[in-house]
Amino acid sequence: MTLKPGHNYLELARRINAAAVDPTSWQPVVSLMAEMAGDIRTHLFGFDMIVGQTGPLHVTHGYDPEFMEGYNRHYTTRNAWAPGFLRGAPGQVLTSAQMCPDAVLRRTEFYADWVRPQEDIIAGGGSVLLRDPTRLYVVGGNIRNRDGKRLQPGWTRLLNDFVPLLQQALEMNRTLTGARLGNYLLRHQVDPDTAAVLILTAEGRPVSVDPRAATLLEAGEVLRLTPSGTAAFTDPHAESRLAALRRQAGRVAPHSFGLRAPDGAEWRCNLAVLSAEEDLARLLGSAFFVPPPLIVLALTRPQVQRPPRSRLGAALSLTPAESAVALMLAEGLSPVEIADQRGTRLVTVRNQIKQAMWKADCRRQVDLVRRVLTLTGPGTGPASAAPHRTQ
Repeated sequence: MTLKPGHNYLELARRINAAAVDPTSWQPVVSLMAEMAGDIRTHLFGFDMIVGQTGPLHVTHGYDPEFMEGYNRHYTTRNAWAPGFLRGAPGQVLTSAQMCPDAVLRRTEFYADWVRPQEDIIAGGGSVLLRDPTRLYVVGGNIRNRDGKRLQPGWTRLLNDFVPLLQQALEMNRTLTGARLGNYLLRHQVDPDTAAVLILTAEGRPVSVDPRAATLLEAGEVLRLTPSGTAAFTDPHAESRLAALRRQAGRVAPHSFGLRAPDGAEWRCNLAVLSAEEDLARLLGSAFFVPPPLIVLALTRPQVQRPPRSRLGAALSLTPAESAVALMLAEGLSPVEIADQRGTRLVTVRNQIKQAMWKADCRRQVDLVRRVLTLTGPGTGPASAAPHRTQ
């Protein structure tokens, strides 16, 4: 079987590359793959750092919506292909029969109630794209039995050709999403390298939990999971704040407060709501497969000792102007805002940032901000100071 004419590999590669930088763009990829293989049914399923029973990613083409709803409700744990599918190594393309022999499949409830009623879509194949303790992504296609011999070889060939690019794109999704979330946290004076961070739905259900937050949830001393699958503080005062934020999602400004764990440990909590209008909310919503608004919860342990702000220049060998600009950058100001407050030209501020990055051995502005926060602590920059001119 030759791939359906009118579409070429370059267009599919272009769409995959577009989805790599925009997780909302996977639907055109899945749809084009279906068309190239002969108008088959295709899907991209997955989850990333999901906690509890939150829904997985479903990007599909060609399936009856009622059958997909039934699959999500009843057959996710009864899919006869799944055990064999998941035994495959990441990147390995398997046919449907290799996942589960046809004779075995036909004796299952899954076949009788889901596969056969959809024009007997018993043929096809797929691949596990990524699998580790925090995520799983699979791509696959289902082909009608009468079309299997004609279409299945081309579908598996298409998968073999494009699985590496799909894997690379999903890795980039995670990297970019993590970087943007990290930048957001830094703008709110939270170091993502040391904070325990959770992303919650408006109902309080965790959809993303980093390893530090997972440890806290498992210990149950500061945070816990309720029987209904929502995240809750053990401290009543902190829990009342979180509950209020959930009730007023989108109408509460970011805020922080201190709390004490039962073991006496001091914690600092930062809470913020990402509304549907914010780009980061849409990006995270696509990455974690839930609609905005989303709640960002970050917990940090206050540092006992921090060098005074005046020592930043000495620590990094910065000039007074470079120190001031670096501190303002750490406060969340943009170069344009810094130039405005300092009464100097934007090009001067950019050069001072570059010099500070070079002296601090930082390749990115976010690394410089992290370095400044480590040396000075949050809330110490001069962003609220009166504008002054630097010669």
